[in-house]
Amino acid sequence: MVSSLSPWNFSKLNRFKGGFLAQFRPLRFFDRLCKQLTQIQMVLEESIISYAGRMEDVLKRWNNHNIPNHMQMGLFIEGLKPSELMKFVKE
Repeated sequence: MVSSLSPWNFSKLNRFKGGFLAQFRPLRFFDRLCKQLTQIQMVLEESIISYAGRMEDVLKRWNNHNIPNHMQMGLFIEGLKPSELMKFVKE
């Protein structure tokens, strides 16, 4: 059975799962994810990879968020520690 599943079928299953969960999860679930996403901050001693992973986890749980990439990037940059942010700023 598993061998007959192609990547296309997994994609179709993920779309179905997203639609199902969007329909039947409580609204406070999405409110909580929205709050987590807008308040995400890089913590002391955390690597950028770990911080990006936490943000990606929130976005995966909210798989039909429809947040444009530029807004996701803005939220990510806002949460960076000042020392990490300076690595991306040219003087």
